[in-house]
Amino acid sequence: MSSLVPSVDNGAFVDLTSSPCSSPRSAARRGPAVVSTVELADPLLVLADVRASLSALQQAVDQTETLRELRWNHEVLRREFLASRRRAKDLDRQLAGAANTASPYVLFCQHKYGVVRHKLESTRTELADCLNALQKRLDYSRELEACRLRARTVAFVP
Repeated sequence: MSSLVPSVDNGAFVDLTSSPCSSPRSAARRGPAVVSTVELADPLLVLADVRASLSALQQAVDQTETLRELRWNHEVLRREFLASRRRAKDLDRQLAGAANTASPYVLFCQHKYGVVRHKLESTRTELADCLNALQKRLDYSRELEACRLRARTVAFVP
């Protein structure tokens, strides 16, 4: 461990640990070990340039972080897209299977619908015929009633 103390002459420092006698007086008598005390000048830095460099560096760091985040998001989205595409294919297969399974039933229902529709049309036609016949009978009954009333009236006339 070195112990330096300022000397009285010209700003040099004396090394107190270099001799076996470690007193400051014996070191001063022997002759001082001179250590240079050169003034160091501050480096000439243009603060605006340093700030611009720091700003550019910060921007590069931010862009790198953003790029990493975008790559991570892209990977997540890619996995989600692939999973969605697999799910869509599975659903297409299920739908095709369901359509194939349902096809005979659909044909059966279409046939039954045709039969029922034909019966409905026949029934409507029969109903219209029945209503016409009923209307004729109603008209005949009214005519008959009118004839009876006239016959009674004629029978009572003296």
